[in-house]
Amino acid sequence: LDLKRSISLVMEQPMQKAPETAWQHDMFMNQAAAAYPGQPARSIETGTMLYISNLDYGVSNEDIK
Repeated sequence: LDLKRSISLVMEQPMQKAPETAWQHDMFMNQAAAAYPGQPARSIETGTMLYISNLDYGVSNEDIK
């Protein structure tokens, strides 16, 4: 097919609407909760510091704190 014919074929196809169903945020949420039952949330402290550079000149050290 040439380019003009390809474009005309694409333009002739009707646009499809999204289905009228409720959108779910995370379809795996229940499986993830079941995989680790009764586990409390933990925090990890590694002593690592985050170095931020290349900020806008209008940002001060106080803005970051």
